[in-house]
Amino acid sequence: MRAASAFTFVVLRQMVQDRTALFFTVALPIAIIVIIGTTFGGQGRIRVGLVVEQNNDIAARLEDRLAAADGVEVVRYRTADELRQAVRRFSVEAGLVVPADADAQLAGTGAAGIGLLALGASEDTVAVRRTLQGVIDDVGAPLGAAVFAADRAGVPLNEALARAEAAGSSGVVVTTTDVGDGIDRDVGRFAFTAPQNLVLFTFITALTSATVLVRARRTGILRRAMASPTGLGVQLAGMAVGWFILCLLQSVLIVTVGAVAFGVRWGNPLAAGLLVVTFALVGCGAGLLVGAIGANEDRVGAITPMVGMVLGALGGCMVPAEIFPPSMLVVARIVPHYWAMRAWQSLIFDGAGLGAIAGDLAVLATVGAALVIVATLLMRRSLLSGR
Repeated sequence: MRAASAFTFVVLRQMVQDRTALFFTVALPIAIIVIIGTTFGGQGRIRVGLVVEQNNDIAARLEDRLAAADGVEVVRYRTADELRQAVRRFSVEAGLVVPADADAQLAGTGAAGIGLLALGASEDTVAVRRTLQGVIDDVGAPLGAAVFAADRAGVPLNEALARAEAAGSSGVVVTTTDVGDGIDRDVGRFAFTAPQNLVLFTFITALTSATVLVRARRTGILRRAMASPTGLGVQLAGMAVGWFILCLLQSVLIVTVGAVAFGVRWGNPLAAGLLVVTFALVGCGAGLLVGAIGANEDRVGAITPMVGMVLGALGGCMVPAEIFPPSMLVVARIVPHYWAMRAWQSLIFDGAGLGAIAGDLAVLATVGAALVIVATLLMRRSLLSGR
């Protein structure tokens, strides 16, 4: 055990001394989580800018309804120009401008013009506009009905408005059903990008770090070490443990930073821990396999990041696998990343426990064990044959 741990220590020390490896292991995954999560996460909320040129009843009701709407955050601006700049800078998704005479317009014509500021006609803009249109309709319908009733029936506007709102509350009732397992909290903007990068970079780091093994094998360092009393089995065990610890440390780092700095809730602790360990085993096996078959460390260092990115994309680390066509899903299931991402989504988004991801863990453990065994056999053959 002491000899095996010595080989493990050598592997880890070489990785720590490699600044490039440290960058890809520590700095880059965290930076990607921040950039992608901040840019595309959105926390499931729509930021809506609001300009009220003069306080009036319509503006007050509209702001109250927006503030109460699910997934909408209201940001007040003083002028339409300020709001226009905020929309152009993507500080808000869209903006509403309520004119000073909105109440007078409604009383005079039964309608009030409210300006909508948005960028282009993208899918996101259309979705935001539909959301805002629904809120505006909720506010405007009873107001319009009250103005009509007050004009035709000669009743006070306040009384007509109270009757219109009471009538509107007895309309269609919408029932919401959670399609997951009942999770009732905001998972946050980093909840998807953090596990994506955990899976992606654990695997890429394991592959690219195999240049250390390739170099040690090709230069004869490992063959000379075979002359020591430790034997080949101890060497292989030490290298395997070193690669496993490397993958595990990076995974724990991303999980810890994600939880502490970005508020990511990784789900059931036992299930999340086992998932981290099993995918670290997959990364360990993949790294050892590359180290056993690689012919040149420079080529390995150049090719393995691209291989890792392709496999990650196929497994759902770039975009959700749910949007893949059926033929692509068949391919995705061959990649271990797919099973890891499926398990993380169950834990984080559905609040699932260990039983729900047992099948995914079994697949990952089987793949990891198979990779370690094959890599060990190939490394043994390579060292014994002098290659």
